[in-house]
Amino acid sequence: MSALILFRSLTYAQRGLYVLSRSGIPGKLIKAPRDLTDRGCAYGVLISDNRLAQAKEELAAQHAEYSSVWLRNALGEYHEAEP
Repeated sequence: MSALILFRSLTYAQRGLYVLSRSGIPGKLIKAPRDLTDRGCAYGVLISDNRLAQAKEELAAQHAEYSSVWLRNALGEYHEAEP
């Protein structure tokens, strides 16, 4: 499984990816699927779900705000994670 951390803009997502990569957490910047956000356009960082707790800690420590976290199962379906 993987986790998608959503940010409110491309700039915020790029900063989040930078923070995570400096912490040793590999990720991939992607445009979020439309059905995951009520805003027209959002971007996210896709990471391994087993690194999610560490990623959230690093983002909080660096004041890199994200809007939500989604877990993606093997079928590609997304489910919102607990905050």
